[in-house]
Amino acid sequence: MYPSSHTTIANQFRAMVSNYLQVKELLPLGGYQPGQDPELDRAVSLYPLLKNYLVQAVDEQSDYVTSLTSLAQLFQSPQ
Repeated sequence: MYPSSHTTIANQFRAMVSNYLQVKELLPLGGYQPGQDPELDRAVSLYPLLKNYLVQAVDEQSDYVTSLTSLAQLFQSPQ
């Protein structure tokens, strides 16, 4: 079983990606106007960081604590 901090952060990650995917197709068309929904705005602004978080070089190593801390810091950054 994972600690509650892991579950909370994982849920935040999934929610942000899900929110982004709701508006992804509208972005290049100019159909999404920022300022209407703070959660969607945050998801759009965080998405490049979330996507980058998932990328790991073959020779790059990251232990559980470091990985969880890095992800938590993404949600603490001002957007």
